[in-house]
Amino acid sequence: MLLKFLRWIFGYVSFEAVGECLEKLINLSVKNSIGLWDLKKINKNLYGKIIITEYEDFKNIAEKCNCKVKITKNFGFPFVKFRYRKRWGILIGAGVFLFILWLSSLYIWNVDISGNNEISTEQIFNSAKKCGIYPGGMKKNIDTSSAEHMIMSDLGNIAWMSVNIEGSYANIIIKEKISSPEILSESEPCNIVALKDGQIERLETYKGTPMVSAGDVVTKGQLLVSGVVEGPDFTSILVDADCNVFAKTKRSINKRIKLNVVKAEDTGKIVKKYRLKIFGQDIPLWSWKKVDDTYRCENSSNVISFFGLKTPLSICYEKWYEQECVEKLMTSEEAKKKIMEEFNKIKDEVKILKKK
Repeated sequence: MLLKFLRWIFGYVSFEAVGECLEKLINLSVKNSIGLWDLKKINKNLYGKIIITEYEDFKNIAEKCNCKVKITKNFGFPFVKFRYRKRWGILIGAGVFLFILWLSSLYIWNVDISGNNEISTEQIFNSAKKCGIYPGGMKKNIDTSSAEHMIMSDLGNIAWMSVNIEGSYANIIIKEKISSPEILSESEPCNIVALKDGQIERLETYKGTPMVSAGDVVTKGQLLVSGVVEGPDFTSILVDADCNVFAKTKRSINKRIKLNVVKAEDTGKIVKKYRLKIFGQDIPLWSWKKVDDTYRCENSSNVISFFGLKTPLSICYEKWYEQECVEKLMTSEEAKKKIMEEFNKIKDEVKILKKK
């Protein structure tokens, strides 16, 4: 690949050689360090390729061998430059392109955030934006060390972080703090009593004296584990009762579901909108028809990349669906399904005991 590129830069030609001493022509060319490639003989003619700078020497050797050579096709930058030598617009366009490329390299193109689980990417991005780290921010105005301290101070729940500017990309790596487990301190001696009515299934006592056993029916406020423990000398000591109680209990939950519901349904009318985002700034494109609150929106965006390199340009698509309100009567099956969904959302645990 590199060899092909160098040949294209220096320029090369395809040639056709005619004569009786073609083998001698090849041998003398090799002896004089003239590079030939893609050689092939068709009938009595020799075809191949040679660097343009060596063609004159090759032509002189051919004359000594009573052979004639001619160029059949040329390739490479020198010929392209000669072909377009009077087209100044191409040169000006290339100059403008290189200037825009240099100018855009002074700014941040994209910000990549990784390592966060609890803290949202949006929070980190907004905090980094205060430090000048955002698509379109000047790289020379960014102090990575100060930015790290400011972001950690702003978000709080960060143990370690790193801000790296690589080319036109800003990489933010986050390491969140791990919450230390709550350490329970020894409290005053106490008993454990029932918080609700129920039937004991299993009792695991760690401290204290159990007052009930499996299968017993208990009522609210009944003593389950006593904080009074009898010692070896028939003396009583007071402890902080601790246990796990597994019991059956009842809980009444009332939910009301309206059978007449109003739902928003799509009418089939769709309005498409397009935006071009450059360095975080939106530029509206075509199809910008006004919509109101009766429309719902679905959006997506594609970052423009060249050979795997992300650019600061992205195209955003929006689809707005017109909706209308429709009143419907829910069936009994649909009502049951809805109320079961509401029950499944209740995640608080039912407690059967408390310390007293």
